[in-house]
Amino acid sequence: TEAKLAREAGLCYATLALATDYDCWRTEDADVSVEEIMATMAKNIANAKRILTAAVPKIQADTGKEQAESAIAFAVVTAGSVIPEEAKERFAVLHGRRLGE
Repeated sequence: TEAKLAREAGLCYATLALATDYDCWRTEDADVSVEEIMATMAKNIANAKRILTAAVPKIQADTGKEQAESAIAFAVVTAGSVIPEEAKERFAVLHGRRLGE
């Protein structure tokens, strides 16, 4: 949902997900302890820092900003002249330029 909302708003967005607990779906394995989960979480924090340290300079070099900002360009196909003013006002923050056409 966050990715869709960011796309609609013309924002660049990325997610980094790191698992801490695999036993929720592996019924043949023993349950893991809180200590094991916390140890995995500590490793994930270190991994996240390492990944972000490597990724951020590359992301800054190629933000994809132009693509993000223009994502809405063809999403609204209704002519601006037939969109009710109340709707234009509600969506002006995100789509003001497009809805005014």
